[in-house]
Formats: sequence, structure tokens, C-alpha cells
Amino acid sequence: MLKTHKSGSSTLQNIILRYAEKHNLSVVLPKEGHQLGYPENFDLADIIRAPWGQYNILTNHVRFSPDKIYSLMPRDTIYITILRNPIMQFESLFNYYRLGDVVRVRSLTDPLSTFLRSPHSYPRNYFTKNNYMYDLGFSEDDWNTPDKIRDIIRTVDKIFDFVFISEYFDESLILLRHAMCWSIRDIAYFSVNVRHRSSTRAVTPWMEQQIKKWNVGDYQLYRYFNKTFWQKVYKFGIKRMEKEKHDLQREIQIYIERCIDDVTVNGKGIWHLDGVYINSYKLKPSARNDVECIGMTKPELTFTQELVSKQRRRNKEFRLQNNGTLGRPFSRITLNGELRY
Repeated sequence: MLKTHKSGSSTLQNIILRYAEKHNLSVVLPKEGHQLGYPENFDLADIIRAPWGQYNILTNHVRFSPDKIYSLMPRDTIYITILRNPIMQFESLFNYYRLGDVVRVRSLTDPLSTFLRSPHSYPRNYFTKNNYMYDLGFSEDDWNTPDKIRDIIRTVDKIFDFVFISEYFDESLILLRHAMCWSIRDIAYFSVNVRHRSSTRAVTPWMEQQIKKWNVGDYQLYRYFNKTFWQKVYKFGIKRMEKEKHDLQREIQIYIERCIDDVTVNGKGIWHLDGVYINSYKLKPSARNDVECIGMTKPELTFTQELVSKQRRRNKEFRLQNNGTLGRPFSRITLNGELRY
């Protein structure tokens, strides 16, 4: 799963990592931090190597590098990512990362609006223009004409089996669950890494138009995959989808009643800049040792650190069992955690 920025990808990642942990699957993990070299190009030297030589899941932030990722993942890997309307995504990026300070916008009251009046006059970085295309591995030279943008969209469409639409997260999850043969319980979730309403800013119609023009590559990408997404939904069946959404929301409500005592801000393990407030969850006393409740509320940094520790232990045990040798690579890990050669 190519983890994009400010698009609901942390919630999707949490679902995938919980599934990995439940079934003892092998995850591509960073040697340091919680990102796979981002924002630099992906380097295989940055990952914790599994001595058995193959992985089941890659879902931490990475700049997509097809050849390197293909070398890690099995041939039957499913490639997914998630997009959000770039208008709202850009507002979220700009304020979550306080990009006004980064590019030195001189405005204390509304740095985003000030930036949009003359975006070409500010320093450029990977967050300030077409961030989706950057995450997908492309650069400004790749998206500087309409024809090149269309070429990028065609390339992405060929590589990715499924593109989530953030605004229709439940529908996206249901389509994924059928593709992966997962249960409703597997896709139950609490939204994670969501800004508190005090850290969001209104976007005016004028700002919407400016963001569309400035991030035209991302906007065209989103429009295309929003259209193909709905083609999949209609093929799945509208009535069938509504029933499954109801079932999913009922399952989520059961977990809320079982797990959640309160919603707070900037809890332990939540990454945030000063002045930015992120929702986090306080568990009920009865749920503090509940593995499922803990997993569903676990922040990305904490989850990654725990999986890294677990991976290092597994690597050590594997080498001891194989007398220090790497052993032969296997094709996949079965759902009960056994190695199948």
C-alpha cells in the first residue's frame, strides 16, 4: 500500500498492520524511524532485511520506486493506494506540516491564502505541489504538460490494482475486503491521525480554484480514479454496497462501545508539530488489556516501533534455527504463520 499524505492512509495502514500482526506476516520495515527513506528515493539499504528473503506487506511511507519494490514483493502482490480530493488534501498538508513556516510565508492570519496568491514565488518542496505525483515517484519534469500528466495517470492505472477514494472510505474498504477475502471484522477501524477541528481551516471557493490550478496533476489524477472507483462500485452493486456499509458501521459501533472511553488530542505516540492538534483515543479501563482495542487505537509510530522490535527478534530466532545461515527464500507465509517453501 503506497501510503499517501493526509488522505486517510494512516487509518488504512492500521487495518493492514493489524492483519499482518494477527497472521504473523512479514512486513517491510525501516531500520530507523517510521518511513522508508521518505522523502528521498527508496533505498533497499534502509530496510530491515528478513533472512528468509521475502515479504508479505509494504505499507510505511515510501516514494514509489517500482523496480526496487518489485524486487522485494512476491509476483502476485496487490498494489493499492489512496487519494483524497486535492483541494482538501492540500489544505490539510499545508496546515498539518505548517508549510507557511517552511516556505516563509509572511502572514500570521492566513498563510495558505497568502501562498496561493503567488505560489511560484515561494521555495518548492515535495509537499507544496502535486504531492500525490511526487509520492508516486514522479518529478516536476514528468508533470509539466497536460500530455505528460495523462501519461502518468495511464502508468499509475497499469501498476495499481485498486485506488481508494478517501471520501468513500467504507466503500473502498468493502471492495478491498472482497478482493482479499477478508472478513468484516478485519476491516473495522477507528480513524487515526485525524486533525482536531481546531487545527483545520476553511477553504473558500477562490482558494479551491487556486489549488486546482496549482496542483493540476494531482487534481486530474484524483478525477480519473474517482471515476474508475465508481465504475467498480456500480459493478459491485449499489444495494449490496449499502448493506455491507451498514454491516461495517454496526461492527465499528460494537468496537466503540467495547473500547473507547474518550477522544482526546495529541496522546502518547502521536506525531504532531507545535500548535497542531491530532485526535487520539482513551481506552476504557476494561479494554486496556484488550488486544483488538489496543491495535485499533495504536498510532503509526508506536505500531512501527513494535513491529520493528518483533521483526528483529524473528530474524535472530530464524538465524539461530538455521545455524547462522540465511536459509532458502520462501514464496509466502501461510495464515497460521508457518513458512511454506
